[in-house]
Amino acid sequence: MSNPSPLLTVKQACAYLQICRAHFYSLLKSDPNFPKPIRLGQTVRFKEADFGRYVDLKAAGEGMVGSIGHDLAKKRGRGRPPKAKFNP
Repeated sequence: MSNPSPLLTVKQACAYLQICRAHFYSLLKSDPNFPKPIRLGQTVRFKEADFGRYVDLKAAGEGMVGSIGHDLAKKRGRGRPPKAKFNP
């Protein structure tokens, strides 16, 4: 019996997308197009083909996957606040 779409662990999915685990979970929570997990008891797996489609979608519509983190940081208002201007 052949497996048409291998199932990936979170670690393997992170390696596939070339992102860290924290960014993976933030995408899972915030991006509605991100592949949905398959729960098998206590384990969580993802279809490899879903990630191929996700990368294609991001490359065609919103830019590369690596740029997604920048968008999330802007939405949350992270980063250094602007310096206050001192006028004597």
